[in-house]
Amino acid sequence: MVAGAAGWQPPVMPSRRATNQELLHHIGKRIRRARESQHLTQEQLAEQAQLQSESISRIETGAVSASLTTLASIANSLGIPLGDLVDGERDVPLAGLDAQERSLLERWRTLSGRQQDLLVRLLEELRSPMDTRR
Repeated sequence: MVAGAAGWQPPVMPSRRATNQELLHHIGKRIRRARESQHLTQEQLAEQAQLQSESISRIETGAVSASLTTLASIANSLGIPLGDLVDGERDVPLAGLDAQERSLLERWRTLSGRQQDLLVRLLEELRSPMDTRR
């Protein structure tokens, strides 16, 4: 799933009075979005971060509190600054995208949900085999 998929909005950082559980959930969502934007499975990220795949799952769902060292390892494996995992004011960076892909994603984010749906349908049509009977 690409971070710019229909309906995606960067999560808002919980307030200073947020519970620990809200913070864990927030960080987990940021990790999942960064992982999915890079088309990585939990298993692939776990291998790169030298963790167990079930640890990634539990961190992403907010079921466990990851140590700072673990979060740094995950951020490093995703190629993003550690601060981006906790700062809801910044979009999750999309490592590996060239300038044209980043430009497309920036434009995508300005579209309404309806416009995004129409664009997805258009792209699906463009990818389907052309009718050669014409």
